[in-house]
Amino acid sequence: MWPAAAAVAAIVFWALLGWHPYPGSWVVKVLPAVFLSLALWSDTRRVARLVALGLLAHGAGDIFLDVDRDRLFIAGMAAFFVGHLLYIAAFRTRPGSEPSVTRTIQIAAVILTAGVIGGILVRLLDGILLYAVPVYVVALTTMTVSAMRAQWPNALVVAGASLFLFSDAVIAVNKFIYPFDLAMWIIWPTYVGGQILIALGILGSADPDTYDQARAA
Repeated sequence: MWPAAAAVAAIVFWALLGWHPYPGSWVVKVLPAVFLSLALWSDTRRVARLVALGLLAHGAGDIFLDVDRDRLFIAGMAAFFVGHLLYIAAFRTRPGSEPSVTRTIQIAAVILTAGVIGGILVRLLDGILLYAVPVYVVALTTMTVSAMRAQWPNALVVAGASLFLFSDAVIAVNKFIYPFDLAMWIIWPTYVGGQILIALGILGSADPDTYDQARAA
């Protein structure tokens, strides 16, 4: 029920982008994160609870950026940073596990792409952003790689984390490198779609500890 409600709220916000900002737009924007966190919090496993908390942190970031994207950009980025740390804790890697060749190539591509974008941004930024943005990029990249190396095989979680990374890359390009009119129409569905996929992947996955025990047996 809650994931479906999150999808409906996300579609409503996307459909109203032409009128954004409007009174209460931040309420509509944060609803998907709230609904997904409720779905995950009902699951008592550690991984689900950590992702639920991460979603709430990301929801706080959504509010900051919707209320005043320019003045509260650092606050929003800080909230998303905390969310990424919680996701990283959830996507802990099984000791001694090694990714497949295909997954290793994907991880290398993610790191290379993040490195290129981060390198470009460093040349364009100054002040606090010169330090805050690279730290955020590292956290975002680590979150994505952690999902790819998570101790249970779940394609939905990997796809969701990759969409999240793509969405933030579009934000970086639009805000700091080359602004373009369609950016928000791309950023929102890839971001919220990524969050929904991560939540569905967690809810549909076996307990990581149980998965480890089954593999050991």
